[in-house]
Amino acid sequence: PGFAPFADVAAVNPRTDTRRPIAASPHTARIAPAVWTGTEMSITAGRTKDGDGPFAFGDGAAYDPTHDTWRKIAGGPAHPGFRAAWTGTVLLVFAKGGGLSYSPESDAWTSLDSAGMFPGAGPALWTGRDVLLVGTAYRNTTPIGFVTAYTPQ
Repeated sequence: PGFAPFADVAAVNPRTDTRRPIAASPHTARIAPAVWTGTEMSITAGRTKDGDGPFAFGDGAAYDPTHDTWRKIAGGPAHPGFRAAWTGTVLLVFAKGGGLSYSPESDAWTSLDSAGMFPGAGPALWTGRDVLLVGTAYRNTTPIGFVTAYTPQ
């Protein structure tokens, strides 16, 4: 609740507290995870509003701030709530019950052997070796906090 999809994007200079518009995104307006790869910002999946099913997207795009350009990336599964982490070579996304890996080099998605490893929502944090998945799951109505680790092969 309280989130709204974005359609316009701006770059912010924190030193001068100024903003400048950037090239229009090829995405429709959405709420989506983004990661910085060191050269571009990658955005994948997302949703139009709070909810699942018909509100979810599976497409993605990457923004190059040096050239102020976007490029579409291969579509993955539509999911409204991926949590994303950049490892330095691949984008890992996690959601309830599983995860995927996206390689910018091959522009391809691969399913991770991760069934049931991430039961709740929370950030995905790259440590340099593992992704720490922090979240909350529920047993009946009781929240249970957890941290689990995923080590890419």
